[in-house]
Amino acid sequence: MKNLRAPLFALPILCGIPLSALAQEVPDMVSLIQLIAAPEKYEGKLVALTGYVHLEFEGNGIYLHKDDYQYAMNKNGLWLDLYECNSRGGKKFTDGYAYVIGRFTSSSQGHLGMWSGELNEIKSCQSWPPLPPPPPGT
Repeated sequence: MKNLRAPLFALPILCGIPLSALAQEVPDMVSLIQLIAAPEKYEGKLVALTGYVHLEFEGNGIYLHKDDYQYAMNKNGLWLDLYECNSRGGKKFTDGYAYVIGRFTSSSQGHLGMWSGELNEIKSCQSWPPLPPPPPGT
């Protein structure tokens, strides 16, 4: 057994995986419903979720549905400490469904306390599902 430990320990290095990547925190895959219903369970944790993202001055949020944004149902969403999201091809977008990774807190609730919580320390915000590139000429 001793002879296997060294090769197993060296495997990530041999595969080109940096040691810092192994130490990174893995986000919990959750839904907005889970975060809103049981915020104490996820307080301070890194989470990954999908929802409808809308970005504007003093109005950055991720919602359960597009309708929640359109009808100002902010309690069905979380404030996003974020200013841009990426779609496929690296273009920026301000409205659409997205996959977001960030740190959850219910102790802060965004601008004027209007949301059910907040995602900060955003690691990633990508369109969801990954959209195909737009047709040429658009």
